Amino acid sequence: MDCASLDLLQALKPHVQTALRLNARLRAAEFGTTLSETALEAMDIVVVLVDRSGRIQHMNLLAARRMATLSAVTIQCWRLVAADAADDSRLQNLIQRAAAKSGSSAPRRSGGAMTIRRPQTTAQLHISVVPAPERMHRGIPEGCAAVFIGEPRSAPRPRGEILRGLYGLTATEARLADCLLEGKELRHAAEALSITWATARFHLKRIFAKTGTFRQTELMRLMLSLPGQGSDHE
Repeated sequence: MDCASLDLLQALKPHVQTALRLNARLRAAEFGTTLSETALEAMDIVVVLVDRSGRIQHMNLLAARRMATLSAVTIQCWRLVAADAADDSRLQNLIQRAAAKSGSSAPRRSGGAMTIRRPQTTAQLHISVVPAPERMHRGIPEGCAAVFIGEPRSAPRPRGEILRGLYGLTATEARLADCLLEGKELRHAAEALSITWATARFHLKRIFAKTGTFRQTELMRLMLSLPGQGSDHE
């Protein structure tokens, strides 16, 4: 190659390196989203990802099969809505607050739960709404919420297990979160898991980072909003 070609390659080198870094980040983001959606598919509960307006962004396979039979919750113009007007007002309020990003004008909530009676029956549906992790937002500026829809007779699951599937926690992080939800202090939770207090603190910081929470009270509110054992209602 002549000198001019070499000079051109040298000038292009920083731009090529930048393009390669951007491509790697995009692939990592796509991989993270794929893993998140795979975790949702494995859940034996209806999960629907929606933006602040209730517009559906993704739903797991169980939701795709069950939505037509739920009756109390339906899809209208690609929006998730409750059949009853009063129930829908509560549902949309939970979605808007859970999907609000930090720093927005809307009040930030860790989530919430409600019960809807199914039309013409005595059966009920439990609905839990929590903020979806950032990697699931797909570039939506206003953020997303994860909506869980289940029946009370369904076998309850540890909330840490659902937290693990949604936010990508490790098994140890999920067990630690469950211990804290039971009311254990961090030191006692560490003893129960046979890890040191310093290791428990490290895991707790990772839990905060993955769930978008900043203190234990916020984490507990988030977990109490999830479906599971001892599910509370708003």
